[in-house]
Amino acid sequence: MKKNADTFSAEIICTVRAPASIRFIRVLVRAVAKELGFRSGNITVAFLGEKRMQRLSRDFLGKRKATNVLTFPYIQDIRRGRVVADILLCPSVISQEAPQFTKTPKEYLAQLIIHGMLHLKGFEHDTDKTAACMERFEQFFVHKLL
Repeated sequence: MKKNADTFSAEIICTVRAPASIRFIRVLVRAVAKELGFRSGNITVAFLGEKRMQRLSRDFLGKRKATNVLTFPYIQDIRRGRVVADILLCPSVISQEAPQFTKTPKEYLAQLIIHGMLHLKGFEHDTDKTAACMERFEQFFVHKLL
């Protein structure tokens, strides 16, 4: 019997309280992965405190403040549907920013996870055009999956 080589897993790590249940996050990551064609690999979603996220934001983005999400791809084989990556989120920043978008922290968290996963698929937001495209895909997945 042939063993299926296509296995995808999602791990959740909470060093601080997440704005949604681990089950919700895991189901969302798996659903988005399936929609994006990620058939194998692993995505770890980690929730970090503001000070730690601030250090990472400084080191990797050159920013002084903590950011809401950082995505670190280690393997991105889009043609084969394989991805290994970390998506780091800061719940305190998410809770502060969510009202600006008339979203609950849980809704905004979902959008940011989708955002991070779109980066893994090759999406960027470095120009107005690419940002608008990425935003359309984020909203598509938010409406389809939530």
